[in-house]
Amino acid sequence: MSTIVTPPRKSAHPLDGARERLKRADENIRNLEVEVSQFLSGFPKVIATRGPDNKAILTDDHRKAFEILRQIVVGRTEVPRFGVLAGEIVHHFRSAFDHLIWQLADAEGRRRFANEIEFPICETRQECIRKADGKVKHSSFCRKVQGVSSLTALARIHGLQPYHRVDLFNHPLLQIHLLDKFDKHRELVGVNQDLFQRFMYSGRQPFGTVKDSASGGIRIVKPIGPLEVNMQAELSLNISFAELRKWEAKPLLVLLKELLSFTSDAVESFADEFR
Repeated sequence: MSTIVTPPRKSAHPLDGARERLKRADENIRNLEVEVSQFLSGFPKVIATRGPDNKAILTDDHRKAFEILRQIVVGRTEVPRFGVLAGEIVHHFRSAFDHLIWQLADAEGRRRFANEIEFPICETRQECIRKADGKVKHSSFCRKVQGVSSLTALARIHGLQPYHRVDLFNHPLLQIHLLDKFDKHRELVGVNQDLFQRFMYSGRQPFGTVKDSASGGIRIVKPIGPLEVNMQAELSLNISFAELRKWEAKPLLVLLKELLSFTSDAVESFADEFR
């Protein structure tokens, strides 16, 4: 009688929960990308060429297409479904950081400070203050990392804070925090007010040549006449985070992929803490 041997179950890594959230976020980004592409494919693109007087030349068809795009932008078209999907993705990013800090905390810290432990995201540097009576007034940063005793982990958390950058509103961690907060009560996504532009250049420059007696070939002497440059601009709609327009003009999918990469790298930077 044969015996069925069950292979030993591989123990879970403390970061597996955060990693699964990021895998799900990646899947959602791919699905959202398909939906956004299908949505945008229903709108025209405008092609403009540069005339001799440097003014844009539009055909009648492209002029009509431009008016359609302008009306959509002026009307501040919203796409609620995209906002819902983007909000879920951003929440996975935020949750991955909170899962990380929970895993970094020791058992006693989890027991005593279960409702306070959270990955801190601070716009300004925060310090704990010792008052005259000897008691310590803990900053928001300190309260959220209670139970984390590893000095290297605390140093990494400190190093990720947005207040290290002058342009802190373009810091990925603060963007994740703000978008997750905005998603609770605001429209998160809309049709970009700025038309996406792609420029294509082509040029032609004639040159004078002479026969090179030494090599038997042709040698270029100098350019003849002005450089002729043709320029064509393509304008189309795009989708972006409405709440980040004043700070970040990137299309929705581009920014989401960047935030995913940032979050994944940040979480994995703590892997050594669990060896």
